Amino acid sequence: MTRALPDERIELRLALVCYGGVSLAVYMHGVTKELHKLVQASRKFDAMDPDDANPFDAEDSAFAYFEALREIARNGRRLSVSIDVISGTSAGGINGVVLGKVLARGGSQEKLKRLWIDAGDLKTLLRAPAIGGVRVRAALAGVRLLGRQLIGSREDKSLSPLKGERMSRLLVDAIGEIDASADGSLIPQPGSLDLFVTATDLHGFEMLVPTGVGGASQHDRQHAQVLRFTADGTDTAQFGPKATGALAFAARATSAFPGAFAPVNAVSFGTESGEKPDIDLLKQRFVYPYEENGATAVDAWFVDGGVLDNAPFDLVVRAVADKRAESQVVRRIVYIQPDPGLPPTQGQQQGGGAQAPTWLGGLTQAVWEVKGNHDVLRDLIALRDLNLHIAEVGSITATQMAAVEGLLRAALAGTGLPAGQVTQEAFRPVSDAVHRKAAERLGADYPTYVRLKLEATVRRLADEVARRFTYPSGARRESFLRAAAGAWVRSLPEWADQDPDGMIALLKQTDLPYRERRLFFLLAGINSLYPRVGADAGAPKRTQLDALKRKVWDLLQKQRDVAQRVVHVPEADFLDPIALDENRIADPAAFAADHAKHFHGLFDVYGRALEHDLGDGSSVLWVEFEEQARGWDEDHRRALLDRYLAFPFWDGLIFPTVALAALPQFTPIGVAQFSPLTARALTPDGAKLKGLALFHFAGFVKPEWRQNDYLWGRLDGVELNLRTLYDAGSEHPAPARTTQPASVEEAVRTAGGPVLQQGLRAVLAAETDLTGVARLRGLLGDQVEELLTAR
Repeated sequence: MTRALPDERIELRLALVCYGGVSLAVYMHGVTKELHKLVQASRKFDAMDPDDANPFDAEDSAFAYFEALREIARNGRRLSVSIDVISGTSAGGINGVVLGKVLARGGSQEKLKRLWIDAGDLKTLLRAPAIGGVRVRAALAGVRLLGRQLIGSREDKSLSPLKGERMSRLLVDAIGEIDASADGSLIPQPGSLDLFVTATDLHGFEMLVPTGVGGASQHDRQHAQVLRFTADGTDTAQFGPKATGALAFAARATSAFPGAFAPVNAVSFGTESGEKPDIDLLKQRFVYPYEENGATAVDAWFVDGGVLDNAPFDLVVRAVADKRAESQVVRRIVYIQPDPGLPPTQGQQQGGGAQAPTWLGGLTQAVWEVKGNHDVLRDLIALRDLNLHIAEVGSITATQMAAVEGLLRAALAGTGLPAGQVTQEAFRPVSDAVHRKAAERLGADYPTYVRLKLEATVRRLADEVARRFTYPSGARRESFLRAAAGAWVRSLPEWADQDPDGMIALLKQTDLPYRERRLFFLLAGINSLYPRVGADAGAPKRTQLDALKRKVWDLLQKQRDVAQRVVHVPEADFLDPIALDENRIADPAAFAADHAKHFHGLFDVYGRALEHDLGDGSSVLWVEFEEQARGWDEDHRRALLDRYLAFPFWDGLIFPTVALAALPQFTPIGVAQFSPLTARALTPDGAKLKGLALFHFAGFVKPEWRQNDYLWGRLDGVELNLRTLYDAGSEHPAPARTTQPASVEEAVRTAGGPVLQQGLRAVLAAETDLTGVARLRGLLGDQVEELLTAR
């Protein structure tokens, strides 16, 4: 049973990216275990008073997180923490699957710990006689593998150096075991969880890409596949017992390292593991369905997801934009990067001391170090650009506020109504007056703005039709449908007319994207008011702002539900899968010309249905605003009122930026790196992680090395979790945390000092079974006890 969030709270929402990294996944598991404990502590704290006794044992790191949440709440900013998006790939995908399962269902990750530390050993995974150590067994496995390729049967040739069947059984056991300890979902109510697991389809599937300038579309094959599992506070079936096979298959597929483990498909996985996945459930989990391509999910063979996408940031960003928020939210994308790389040597920095690499050295460095590094630079640049565009919208809003206020006053003057007395009945004429003033303000740019709106509206209609017929996102038919709808709208005489009135008439009831932009703009305005809570007697109350956010999200959801429903009409049947056969989707422009009357008919029915089901979509929110803003000082009211009534002005100013940048939201997305370098409170004795060597395979050589990396993952996780908590609980949370503290003292201070010490003690006390690192535990225990003294 899920727990409702407290009324007075700030939500810290984490979206997690779990990298590939071979044996470094052991470190990552330590970090994800601490993230799990952080959410456990928060769910308990949500249901309690800050003065209640801590419900956790002092040897549980959740005790420290509870104390941090208590301390932050007593300082006036009560936090509630959740993880609502997880994306994982390769060995990191295994951690992501198990974390998703325990968040959705509750329970323990102990079985996964045992898998990594006890079973994750090359000696037991190598397909070789039990003779000698790892090197001997690896050599024997290599000889046997070469022999099979030369003279073996086809079945022999399909065998891999590592036992994929053993890994499959271990994954089924680790994931299935969670159900035995499941004690209730950790997804808050309301709330949701999305898990994305990448895989690489060896055969691939055809994708169609329109040229965008007319003529025949281009065909190519895509090999990057994604499995998606979802849950909310009331439905966790996709993580339940019946989903064990599908979840374990996703974990096995994403981690099938090429050349080490054999490729896997649904049938072979069932044979390997003894747990046949539910095929109907599994095929629904693929983001890119196979049926459209004349294939089946059962026939597809997969290898490691990290081959093409080792850090699936884009999946996380898209999912974050769709997450409903009914309170103040501090958002962080957390990416766990066990090997962020080291600075270049002094000689390399100066440019004159580096020697030319040998042939073999250059090949090794290119394939294993450079190509295999899978850095996140491109993802971070994309996220930076997204935030820059969002900041540009914010800057436009700030710099144009005075001008827009003047335009709004002028528009209202023509109605004879002061802004504060705009009733629900008077809202429509006021809105029409503001639209006229906006057109005057934009002048010659207004027709271009209207064309952008019309194109976005038709594209949205195409997307709704694609959803009706379950065309996969980005695949052939959806791509063709978007292109054909765009070609149709650009062929209209209204499009070419310099007078925009014809286009405005077409948009009157169909412009759903405009309605959504207005609501997201209001959400950004509401979010900007949270820092004013408690500032003075006339300031907004947190519960009032939360109520407004809830109403806005209700309207957004209603608009989306209506849009999905109203396309279920006969007028859309010309776009069904049978109509869009292989011979008809090659040329979108030709299809649009042939079916111009059909597009007209569908567009007309769509607009009338939206008008009937949604009305003007704004006046109802005005009533809520008037109710909640009663008693606010005028400057606080203006902050929302000018966004609300003057949105036609704002949209004319910012929509070109939004349209060209494809902004998913108006609120920046923070990012935090969790890595061995960003955690500095404890000092390692030598290299912190042992799994870095042998191209990240070293952790699978010795159990004590895996114990070392797992322990450091937990300890670093405590420090980084607490630093994130205290930052989110401050008056001005930092937008990003990707650099290490300047000193040990700063690391300790920003992670809560005594609370950090308590959390680190708890980890060391709990992991007494890590006998291979007894000396390290002793050294770190001494450091923890001296943590608060001058160093």
